[in-house]
Amino acid sequence: MKNQNLIENLFAINGGFEAAAFCTYTCDLQFLESYLLHLPGMALCDSISIFTDISTYRSFGDTGFAPRHLNKKYLVTPLHTSGVFHSKLYVLASEKRAMIAIGSANLSREGMSSNLEISTIFEISEKNRTYATILKNALEYLLRLSSLSHSEQARQQILHLQSVCSNLLAPENDSAGNIAFLHNLDESLLKNIISVTDPERVSRCRIVSPFFDNQLNALSDFCRFFPKADIEIYVQQAKSTLPILALES
Repeated sequence: MKNQNLIENLFAINGGFEAAAFCTYTCDLQFLESYLLHLPGMALCDSISIFTDISTYRSFGDTGFAPRHLNKKYLVTPLHTSGVFHSKLYVLASEKRAMIAIGSANLSREGMSSNLEISTIFEISEKNRTYATILKNALEYLLRLSSLSHSEQARQQILHLQSVCSNLLAPENDSAGNIAFLHNLDESLLKNIISVTDPERVSRCRIVSPFFDNQLNALSDFCRFFPKADIEIYVQQAKSTLPILALES
């Protein structure tokens, strides 16, 4: 684990990227247009698709910023869910190279520069397709999102993204090991985690999150499904919804 800067390690890379797709909850269009679109990694992208929560989409008119490139250089597609669309996924691709970032950072100035976020960056190239399966799964997830949004334009953009990096999708080997791309479109993340692990062999869980439910039901589920694990929780003082009284009881 090391310090990652998404701007330096993703958006500022001159990789000749032709297409991109982003998933975010908060979406700062002014930051996108005034800064990110001018960085080397974005300069050649003529197809940029952004998926965000419907509440974020509806708030664009309240910011006082009039976007110049919305639905021209980039497409923003809102998603309706029973809860909140909270995915953070960034994919930049060309025929020879693809970059993927998965983590907690929103597409905003704070998320990219000042907040303490967690991100994992994968690179897939003609010379190294170790993480080609992660790319394949990410593209499949994006295509599912485009279908759920009922936006044909979004679907066509994701299909274009797939076609741009199609030659990178065949893995050279299975050296990615037990790294898995998980999402909750079909079932909960906890069930997904259990499906790819042996709960009886898990000895330690580390949970880093600012958000918790009032009764700590999710934490109770972790304790129940991983009975032999020591569970460590990391929170930021005065910035977390961790219910201390529920934790003590």
